Amino acid sequence: MTKPLLQRLRHFLCVAPFAALLSLSVPAFAEPPSRVGRLSFMQGEVSFFMDRDEGWRRAELNFPVSSENSLSTENGGRAEVRIGASALRIDDRSILDFVRLDDNETLAFLQRGTLNLRIRTDDGGDRSER
Repeated sequence: MTKPLLQRLRHFLCVAPFAALLSLSVPAFAEPPSRVGRLSFMQGEVSFFMDRDEGWRRAELNFPVSSENSLSTENGGRAEVRIGASALRIDDRSILDFVRLDDNETLAFLQRGTLNLRIRTDDGGDRSER
């Protein structure tokens, strides 16, 4: 074997085990759902809950909304979340939890307050309950 070929082989044999270990340590992330909501309107004081580590924080327009997120409005606040052609609007002093929001269903729970739901199109398999 020639000297450059031996150096390449030695380099490969030194690097390959580390590359294999590195590939095993990278966690496999789940695919995010292709359907999410978007905070399309807000007026007054609106808070957003994304995860337990961050807790409640001030919402911002166009925030993505997905499963296990919540919206809260204070006195005089209002907010609207768009999910496709549908809109969920909450009035002041309301808390809306998005229990599940994925490709197949939207499950939301109104803890308190007022919710106005507008479904523009019915895909046939969708179901709405009060």
